[in-house]
Amino acid sequence: MLLAMLYVANADGKVGSDEVREMVDHFDTKTVADVRRLFNTMNDAAVLRCLSENKHHIADNEADRSKLLADLRGIVEADGRRSPMEEYVLHAVEQLLQ
Repeated sequence: MLLAMLYVANADGKVGSDEVREMVDHFDTKTVADVRRLFNTMNDAAVLRCLSENKHHIADNEADRSKLLADLRGIVEADGRRSPMEEYVLHAVEQLLQ
């Protein structure tokens, strides 16, 4: 779930402090920092492959999927702006999780 949050947050090319604060609402600061370090070593293909291979752990049912998508929308809206790229990536992750 955190990897998906970072992927969506990074859609505009940077993970902002507002977006990080939103993640810390769901995970502790150390976990966010650790997963962010891992995320920074991955390219888009690796992130998408990881999300795809683990989607049954991330969103096992429709309720989990709806919650995750709501959380991802919260990440996108955390900085008060929604870029077209963020919308595109959010939609792509939504499709991936189906």
